[in-house]
Amino acid sequence: MDQYQVLSPKSTLQWSWAHGVISSDKKASSQGAPTVQEFIRKSGATNTPSLTDKAYREGLEFYWQGYYSKALPKFEEVKRLYAKHSEADDLIAECQNNIAQGKDRRYWPDYYPYLAALAIAAVLVVSLTVYFVIRRRKMAQQGSVLPPPPPGPDTNKPNQPGQ
Repeated sequence: MDQYQVLSPKSTLQWSWAHGVISSDKKASSQGAPTVQEFIRKSGATNTPSLTDKAYREGLEFYWQGYYSKALPKFEEVKRLYAKHSEADDLIAECQNNIAQGKDRRYWPDYYPYLAALAIAAVLVVSLTVYFVIRRRKMAQQGSVLPPPPPGPDTNKPNQPGQ
């Protein structure tokens, strides 16, 4: 087994290798050479998803669940953000095809505001109905349902000029 040793001009570490095995005379430790992650951290770079990646992942989630009409705008956004995306064109075509074939599922969270408004309206109608029924019963118990009409001019008399 042939071994070669290389001495780096910037350090006193000696590296040796033999047929696919690389070793060092100094073990990695917290006091040793900085790792790639430490260099990245010091440079201020962060590992956050890009807008393209976020849109693509959201589109895939909708796509996998069968919400093709929700996935389509996400994939179109991916295409606008990064025109050379390898999967965007195929996914856009598949979404359009699935929508045309009627395979698109209804995305109920889009309807939640309408359902909430309908529920509030139903509660309001029931509340008003109960209020008026109770009010009518109380008035019936008091002896009259409707108050007598106010006194007014007699409509049977013909109008006479000058009066």
